[in-house]
Amino acid sequence: MSLMMEEIFDQPRALRRTFKAEREHAESFKVFARRQGFRLIVLVARGTSDNAARFGRYLLELTTGIPVSMAAPSLHTLYHARLDLRQAMVVGISQSGEGADINLVLKSAKRRGAFTVGITNEARSTMAQIADEVFLVRAGRQKSVAATKTYTGQLLMFYLLAGGKAA
Repeated sequence: MSLMMEEIFDQPRALRRTFKAEREHAESFKVFARRQGFRLIVLVARGTSDNAARFGRYLLELTTGIPVSMAAPSLHTLYHARLDLRQAMVVGISQSGEGADINLVLKSAKRRGAFTVGITNEARSTMAQIADEVFLVRAGRQKSVAATKTYTGQLLMFYLLAGGKAA
Protein backbone atom coordinates (compact mmCIF):
# COMPACT_ATOMS: atom_id res chain seq x y z
CA MET A 1 0.00 0.00 0.00
CA SER A 2 1.31 3.48 -0.84
CA LEU A 3 2.09 6.08 1.84
CA MET A 4 -0.69 8.26 0.50
CA MET A 5 -3.22 5.45 0.76
CA GLU A 6 -2.12 4.75 4.35
CA GLU A 7 -2.69 8.41 5.20
CA ILE A 8 -6.08 8.43 3.53
CA PHE A 9 -7.09 5.47 5.70
CA ASP A 10 -5.70 7.26 8.80
CA GLN A 11 -7.92 10.32 8.27
CA PRO A 12 -10.79 9.20 10.56
CA ARG A 13 -8.41 8.66 13.49
CA ALA A 14 -6.61 11.94 12.83
CA LEU A 15 -9.88 13.85 12.66
CA ARG A 16 -11.10 12.27 15.93
CA ARG A 17 -7.82 13.28 17.64
CA THR A 18 -8.13 16.84 16.37
CA PHE A 19 -11.79 17.13 17.27
CA LYS A 20 -11.32 15.80 20.81
CA ALA A 21 -8.26 17.94 21.50
CA GLU A 22 -9.38 21.22 19.88
CA ARG A 23 -13.18 21.36 20.26
CA GLU A 24 -13.22 23.12 23.67
CA HIS A 25 -10.29 25.31 22.63
CA ALA A 26 -12.25 26.46 19.57
CA GLU A 27 -15.37 27.11 21.67
CA SER A 28 -13.50 29.30 24.17
CA PHE A 29 -11.69 31.10 21.35
CA LYS A 30 -15.01 31.99 19.67
CA VAL A 31 -16.13 33.66 22.93
CA PHE A 32 -12.83 35.57 23.07
CA ALA A 33 -13.10 36.59 19.40
CA ARG A 34 -16.65 37.94 19.84
CA ARG A 35 -15.45 40.07 22.76
CA GLN A 36 -12.58 41.44 20.67
CA GLY A 37 -14.96 42.81 18.06
CA PHE A 38 -12.81 41.91 15.05
CA ARG A 39 -13.95 43.78 11.96
CA LEU A 40 -11.86 41.85 9.43
CA ILE A 41 -10.41 38.35 9.13
CA VAL A 42 -7.45 37.80 6.80
CA LEU A 43 -6.34 34.29 5.83
CA VAL A 44 -2.86 33.53 4.56
CA ALA A 45 -1.80 30.16 3.16
CA ARG A 46 -0.09 28.42 0.24
CA GLY A 47 -0.76 25.25 -1.74
CA THR A 48 -3.19 22.78 -0.24
CA SER A 49 -3.57 24.97 2.85
CA ASP A 50 -4.77 27.75 0.53
CA ASN A 51 -7.58 25.44 -0.62
CA ALA A 52 -8.53 24.84 3.03
CA ALA A 53 -8.47 28.62 3.58
CA ARG A 54 -10.92 29.18 0.72
CA PHE A 55 -13.32 26.74 2.39
CA GLY A 56 -12.73 28.52 5.71
CA ARG A 57 -13.43 31.89 4.15
CA TYR A 58 -16.98 30.92 3.25
CA LEU A 59 -17.65 29.32 6.62
CA LEU A 60 -16.28 32.25 8.61
CA GLU A 61 -18.08 34.94 6.60
CA LEU A 62 -21.33 33.03 6.77
CA THR A 63 -21.23 32.36 10.50
CA THR A 64 -19.58 35.53 11.84
CA GLY A 65 -20.79 38.21 9.45
CA ILE A 66 -17.22 39.52 9.35
CA PRO A 67 -15.58 40.10 5.95
CA VAL A 68 -12.84 37.57 5.24
CA SER A 69 -10.02 38.29 2.83
CA MET A 70 -7.25 36.15 1.41
CA ALA A 71 -3.86 37.76 2.00
CA ALA A 72 -1.48 38.78 -0.73
CA PRO A 73 1.82 37.88 1.00
CA SER A 74 3.90 40.00 -1.39
CA LEU A 75 2.30 43.13 0.08
CA HIS A 76 4.14 42.27 3.29
CA THR A 77 7.22 40.43 2.07
CA LEU A 78 8.13 42.38 -1.08
CA TYR A 79 6.43 45.77 -0.81
CA HIS A 80 6.42 46.16 2.99
CA ALA A 81 2.95 47.71 2.87
CA ARG A 82 1.79 49.49 6.00
CA LEU A 83 -1.68 48.00 6.30
CA ASP A 84 -3.88 49.10 9.19
CA LEU A 85 -4.79 45.78 10.76
CA ARG A 86 -6.20 47.04 14.03
CA GLN A 87 -9.39 45.12 14.85
CA ALA A 88 -8.29 42.41 12.41
CA MET A 89 -7.56 38.76 12.99
CA VAL A 90 -4.93 37.31 10.67
CA VAL A 91 -4.91 33.52 10.36
CA GLY A 92 -1.93 31.62 8.98
CA ILE A 93 -2.59 28.10 7.73
CA SER A 94 0.35 25.77 7.15
CA GLN A 95 0.84 22.03 7.48
CA SER A 96 4.45 22.43 8.63
CA GLY A 97 4.20 25.88 10.19
CA GLU A 98 7.46 26.74 8.45
CA GLY A 99 6.30 28.63 5.34
CA ALA A 100 8.61 31.66 5.40
CA ASP A 101 6.21 33.98 3.53
CA ILE A 102 3.24 33.00 5.68
CA ASN A 103 5.21 33.54 8.88
CA LEU A 104 6.48 36.90 7.63
CA VAL A 105 2.87 37.97 7.03
CA LEU A 106 1.96 36.94 10.59
CA LYS A 107 4.91 38.93 12.01
CA SER A 108 4.06 41.97 9.90
CA ALA A 109 0.36 41.74 10.79
CA LYS A 110 1.22 41.64 14.48
CA ARG A 111 3.30 44.80 14.11
CA ARG A 112 0.33 46.44 12.36
CA GLY A 113 -2.05 45.72 15.22
CA ALA A 114 -3.61 42.38 14.23
CA PHE A 115 -4.36 39.47 16.49
CA THR A 116 -2.69 36.44 14.90
CA VAL A 117 -3.81 32.82 14.77
CA GLY A 118 -1.95 29.79 13.46
CA ILE A 119 -3.47 26.56 12.19
CA THR A 120 -0.71 24.00 11.84
CA ASN A 121 0.16 20.35 12.36
CA GLU A 122 3.42 21.15 14.11
CA ALA A 123 3.35 22.33 17.73
CA ARG A 124 7.03 23.30 17.70
CA SER A 125 6.97 25.19 14.41
CA THR A 126 7.93 28.79 13.82
CA MET A 127 4.25 29.61 13.19
CA ALA A 128 3.27 28.17 16.56
CA GLN A 129 5.81 30.46 18.21
CA ILE A 130 4.76 33.59 16.29
CA ALA A 131 0.96 33.36 16.50
CA ASP A 132 -0.98 34.76 19.44
CA GLU A 133 -3.24 31.68 19.36
CA VAL A 134 -2.50 28.27 17.84
CA PHE A 135 -4.83 25.49 16.77
CA LEU A 136 -3.17 22.15 16.15
CA VAL A 137 -4.22 19.75 13.45
CA ARG A 138 -3.25 16.54 15.19
CA ALA A 139 -2.72 14.48 12.07
CA GLY A 140 0.60 12.98 13.03
CA ARG A 141 3.56 12.96 10.71
CA GLN A 142 2.63 13.60 7.07
CA LYS A 143 4.55 10.94 5.11
CA SER A 144 3.29 11.36 1.56
CA VAL A 145 4.00 14.39 -0.57
CA ALA A 146 0.32 15.04 -1.19
CA ALA A 147 -1.50 16.39 1.84
CA THR A 148 -4.32 14.16 2.97
CA LYS A 149 -5.05 14.04 6.70
CA THR A 150 -3.49 17.46 7.32
CA TYR A 151 -5.82 18.97 4.71
CA THR A 152 -8.96 17.41 6.15
CA GLY A 153 -7.73 18.41 9.62
CA GLN A 154 -7.51 22.04 8.48
CA LEU A 155 -11.06 21.82 7.12
CA LEU A 156 -12.20 20.49 10.48
CA MET A 157 -10.47 23.36 12.31
CA PHE A 158 -12.32 25.90 10.16
CA TYR A 159 -15.58 24.08 10.85
CA LEU A 160 -14.93 24.22 14.61
CA LEU A 161 -13.92 27.91 14.48
CA ALA A 162 -16.95 28.82 12.41
CA GLY A 163 -19.31 27.41 14.95
CA GLY A 164 -19.88 23.87 13.86
CA LYS A 165 -20.96 21.42 16.51
CA ALA A 166 -20.71 17.70 16.04
CA ALA A 167 -21.87 14.87 18.28
